[in-house]
Amino acid sequence: MSLDRHACHCGKSFARKEHLTRHQATHEQLAYGCEVCQRRFSRKELLRRHAAVHELNYTRAVVSCNACHANKTKCSGGPRCSLCARRGINCTFQRGTTESASSFPARDEWLLNLSIIPSKQIYPGDLEALSPGMEAIHQVLVAEKPSSLEEAIQESDEWREWRTRCMETYFQCFHLRWPILNAPSFDLTTASLSLTASVCVIGTQLQKDSRSTERLWADQVHDLLLEQLLRALIDPGLMPQGQAWPIDLFQAVLLTLVFSLYRTDESVLSSAMLLRATFISRLREIGAFNAEQLVTHLQTHFSGTYAPYTLSMREKFRRLLALTYQFDAYFALAYGQPPILHRQEVRVHLPTTFALWNAHGLDIFAQRLPEEPAGRSGFLISEMTQAPSSFAASQLLVEDIILGLCGIVQSIWIFRHEEHHHTLQKALLIDTLEIWKSELGRINDLAKTETITSDVAKYLLLAYRGEDESIPAILKRITSLVQDGMVLSLYLEMYLQQNDEGLDGFRSALRMHMNDSMQSFSPLIRHALAMAERTQGSITSD
Repeated sequence: MSLDRHACHCGKSFARKEHLTRHQATHEQLAYGCEVCQRRFSRKELLRRHAAVHELNYTRAVVSCNACHANKTKCSGGPRCSLCARRGINCTFQRGTTESASSFPARDEWLLNLSIIPSKQIYPGDLEALSPGMEAIHQVLVAEKPSSLEEAIQESDEWREWRTRCMETYFQCFHLRWPILNAPSFDLTTASLSLTASVCVIGTQLQKDSRSTERLWADQVHDLLLEQLLRALIDPGLMPQGQAWPIDLFQAVLLTLVFSLYRTDESVLSSAMLLRATFISRLREIGAFNAEQLVTHLQTHFSGTYAPYTLSMREKFRRLLALTYQFDAYFALAYGQPPILHRQEVRVHLPTTFALWNAHGLDIFAQRLPEEPAGRSGFLISEMTQAPSSFAASQLLVEDIILGLCGIVQSIWIFRHEEHHHTLQKALLIDTLEIWKSELGRINDLAKTETITSDVAKYLLLAYRGEDESIPAILKRITSLVQDGMVLSLYLEMYLQQNDEGLDGFRSALRMHMNDSMQSFSPLIRHALAMAERTQGSITSD
């Protein structure tokens, strides 16, 4: 290191002392606070820039037309910008006027109103000068200029190291339970900005050594994603006729929604509810939950003879739809609401096994493809979730059982809100719940080391291979998913018994249980069992 450089205790060095001072602010709480609105900033110049918005004579230069300003999108400029051209209207620049609803395609009025949700008034500075971290991603998102993070911020070793750490944490701590992305092919340098941001948010929050300021910025990025993705979904020009569905956008939306379950504060609830409803409505609108329409779309836009490509594209959509159904049930349970998606309408074929989805390398893919269970990919989720007996029990995977448990949520919610509860209906629901729980117990027993010699146990070992194919790693994956299923089944048991006092505490635990990844599940299981014991006496009393 050159002696004339200014070094920080973290090992970084800077040519100018003021750059060191600016960097050191990132190690502490945000040092500069606004006396008017109490917002805080890491640098004095950012506070000074922000303070101007509180001045009486403050005005912002109009740089976008009325329509783009209302929709919070970047205006492409010209006599008629691209957004106005799609809507068939002329560009206007007089603030305070709103265009009529007739200039939009026919949509529900409540969806139209979503397009004017205000964004936070944050003004990005020189993006290339920012240190790696969530604050930089936040400012890139606010700028709404680049399509990817790589285009926005000058690459450096620090950025690559930070980004790699986020992605590794994401796949180690999150991917098993929400395998939305294809781990072997996913690349943060080429992914869309919203997808990159959502992965980095999750990776930052799940890292045990993340600074508190980084986690605060991650929450800010998540808030911004909830708004920006909502606006993207309601954009009339999102999916031009004859074009492929935007799978990257859909994946970013689902990841952003799933992360809303991780946050313990309920400040994101209203935004998450709007995004959830809009997302599912969009998927319904294009027919994504219909197996025939999905197959037609895949054949039209992702056909070919190269099996790794065609299968990965098919699985991206199948997993997206299956996990959207699972998320909807979880969200409904976590916030005491009815699910939006009904089991009968999820006419999507089952995804492949975890092993094939995570086949790192073409040689591994070629080896695992012939070992994939025959007939699994032709079975519909809407049929499998009726009961374990509707699908070969020996081929059930833990994620299938979890989907089956999610299929009961709608029926239990209806039962809870009926004026007169029928004993027979309750008995049927209890029986169905017990059947799925017994399947969980069967797999849990099979996953024990001393019983892995049976054919069914070997089937499970093949199904849960990852990049690490060792038996301990496979058994850990199975056990973790079984524990997830146990938590869900115990929650449903209390939900059915209408034990609202226990549900309130358990609902909070459900929203917190993923923060510490694997380590948090044992205490949560004990918490769930204790609550279940309190309700056990009422199972036969009604």
